[in-house]
Amino acid sequence: MKLSLKQKLIGASLSAVVVMATALTWLAANQLFDQTRSGVYARAESLSAAATEGISDWVSIRTDIASAFNDYSTEENVIPFLQQARKAGGFDDIFLGTPTGDMLRSHPERNRADYDPRTRPWYRDAQNAGKQIITTAYQDAITNSLLITIAEPVNKNGKFIGIVGADVLIDQLINDVINLNVGDNAYAMLINKQDGTFLAHPNKSLLLKPINSYSKEISMPAIESAIQDNLIEPATIQGKAKLLYFKNVPGTNWIMGLEMDQATEEASHASL
Repeated sequence: MKLSLKQKLIGASLSAVVVMATALTWLAANQLFDQTRSGVYARAESLSAAATEGISDWVSIRTDIASAFNDYSTEENVIPFLQQARKAGGFDDIFLGTPTGDMLRSHPERNRADYDPRTRPWYRDAQNAGKQIITTAYQDAITNSLLITIAEPVNKNGKFIGIVGADVLIDQLINDVINLNVGDNAYAMLINKQDGTFLAHPNKSLLLKPINSYSKEISMPAIESAIQDNLIEPATIQGKAKLLYFKNVPGTNWIMGLEMDQATEEASHASL
């Protein structure tokens, strides 16, 4: 069919409009995608900064109180000072293990004849480190509660007095982390980088389990790299596309993690 000049001009104009509209839509979509990702990153960074500061303060208060007992570790009867420190710090227990194998507790009724503090990891690790340490989380053999132990060697006038340990219940910390409002279809988690296990996770069956039980795509080197580069990492969790953001908790060996649903976060971009 032979087209007239008028028809050709109209066709060319329409083609130009379609091309221009397509280009503008593509540019707008790309711009929205960049803005969406920037918004996700800004929210993740802001939430993580506030949460990690709060967790760091929570730990710092308890480590300071545990250390405050050290000045009274050479008293003739240390039990009242241990009990006072326990109440001040909200500890499950605080105790002094001596080089002779004695165990002095703020809960004297928990003492066992066969318990030698010198054989316990908290005692050995603090003695070897020569400074205050925080153990990995574990279930207490006596109370069956989830704990961490803050342990620190005590020396007076060049003499080794023993190791002070404070058992800290972390159930409330776990609840605070998993109940953080981090957005729709998103949640927070806490990882212990000493052993690569979960300290807090909405799925309670993952507590104290290695992170690869959560996703084979996630490893401690990958998490450390994401923190170093300050990046959001994509991952597939249980068949769904997710966006992960991690941040170190200052003063601890813990990592705060945020898991966000990619489809939810990018809904406006997908709609356009």
